[in-house]
Amino acid sequence: MRRGLPAYALSGLLLLWSNGVLPARRWSPHQRAAANVVVGVAAVGACRLMGVERAELRLEARSLPAGVRMGLVASAAPTVAYVVIGATPWLRKKVTRDVKSRREIMGWVVFHIPMGTVLCEELAFRSALSALWARALGDRDRRATSPAQLAGAITFGLWHIAPARAAGDPVVATVLFTTAAGLVFDRLAQRSGSVAAPMILHAAVNMGGALVATRRAPLRGAPPNGGLP
Repeated sequence: MRRGLPAYALSGLLLLWSNGVLPARRWSPHQRAAANVVVGVAAVGACRLMGVERAELRLEARSLPAGVRMGLVASAAPTVAYVVIGATPWLRKKVTRDVKSRREIMGWVVFHIPMGTVLCEELAFRSALSALWARALGDRDRRATSPAQLAGAITFGLWHIAPARAAGDPVVATVLFTTAAGLVFDRLAQRSGSVAAPMILHAAVNMGGALVATRRAPLRGAPPNGGLP
């Protein structure tokens, strides 16, 4: 139990942050994204203070090229899918649910998603928490899903409870989907040895999804249905 205490502690703190502390703060999206980055960096920093090696955290420079290559390969399928959806009006209409200004869209794609979501979550989960669960439960078999990966993925799923409620999405379905995504991201990081791989895939999925699901608000004086971005 003592060996697993850091993993349990970080899991609890991450869930408290996402489902308790952050929803209670009346921060702007920029402030929330910046705070999330601090959380992700702090999680990695705490692990380093506890003696966790860079290789365990998947932050070794020598693993970066493999991580980038694997991330780009994994991102190809969702990227092609989003391009097809964006180029097909009836498909685009089915998935579009938000209307935002160009400035809002750019804010999400350039800062909120890559920093407040991707960087934060990959550092906190696929780097820090994954390393702690691997130490606590063992992660020797690279060919199969390990208890350590399941623990991290479940925590990642539960991290999305409050965001799902805030967005009006079904909570159980969101938790199940993000748990499965957490497993995929962690396997990608494990196979490449670098957190860069899931970062690239995570960014491609979330940023592409935001672009195809968002319609740019019409300029003042333009027709109300004035075109997709």
